[in-house]
Amino acid sequence: MSHKKAPDRRANSRGAKGVATYTAERGRFPRLPARYRDNAEVRRWYDTWRGVPWADQFTATEVQALLDTLPLVEALHAGPEGLRYRAEIRRVEQLLGATAYDRRRLDIYVDVVEPEDSADKPASAAAEIAALEAETRRLEEEAGLR
Repeated sequence: MSHKKAPDRRANSRGAKGVATYTAERGRFPRLPARYRDNAEVRRWYDTWRGVPWADQFTATEVQALLDTLPLVEALHAGPEGLRYRAEIRRVEQLLGATAYDRRRLDIYVDVVEPEDSADKPASAAAEIAALEAETRRLEEEAGLR
């Protein structure tokens, strides 16, 4: 018979003793740097992160991580050679809570609501995955990887 440890004795206890709490100013999102303003993909990526509900909890370090990642996002969308930056971009996104799994790991909980206008509803997950896979195939073919 399995016996669970008391929560305060678990290795990953959320209520672990010795956790420090600090006070920090809210990070200010500057305007997108001028060199990226004409790049729709970089602008969309940056605006998406500026608009996440938990962005008001970002401190200067999270905002700086987003700014530091802009050249990688630009390179990713510039051509097939930019695919090598996808893992680093994903790492930054993971640390900031991009997916439901990432948010659970970070103890970020979001109540998702349906858009009021049905025209604004996102495409199905299957359709989005298919579109991403088609774009990946296209980029790989351009790079001669297929």
